[in-house]
Amino acid sequence: VIHVPSYLRGLWEECRAKAGGMKNASVQWKLMENNDMQQLSMDEYDAVILSAGAGILHDEIISDEQHELPVQLVRGQSIEMTVPDDKLTDAFLCGKYMSPLPTNNTSSQRFVIGATHEFKTDALSPADVIEELQGRTHQFAQHLWDNGAVDRLTTGVRMQSNRGALGRMPIIGRYDASIDSQKGICH
Repeated sequence: VIHVPSYLRGLWEECRAKAGGMKNASVQWKLMENNDMQQLSMDEYDAVILSAGAGILHDEIISDEQHELPVQLVRGQSIEMTVPDDKLTDAFLCGKYMSPLPTNNTSSQRFVIGATHEFKTDALSPADVIEELQGRTHQFAQHLWDNGAVDRLTTGVRMQSNRGALGRMPIIGRYDASIDSQKGICH
């Protein structure tokens, strides 16, 4: 779990620092809708950074046939719960996570618990999600499971790097947009 604004701020600062040390280099921050990526002319840029998520594969900005990224797409489902009169404000991260959610209700507290790691095509059923997450988090979130009620399940897809000798490491590399071009996409 990452805090995307902090991640993007750090990435932006690193890009600016790298460009600052190069002659005639500039860095441009440009937000695009997914469909706009298909219109991007690589002739305009030396590198394009696609950042923060599975969308570059899941939404086929880069197709499975075009990339050689050492990654896989993994479905994750989380549970949102409400617990009456709970003043716990701490989050826990130990294999799975539990974190308070913002709420205006002073008589209860909302939490998210997650997430599953699903590699199969078919998603786990809601009952299987609850069973898995309760089994993996009951030890550090017993008060939630004993006193709370499941409000809803959420689901998403994340891009996960393949495990290597040092575990799962961040990926930085170069993806050539076409065979004839020296331009590329940095990811």
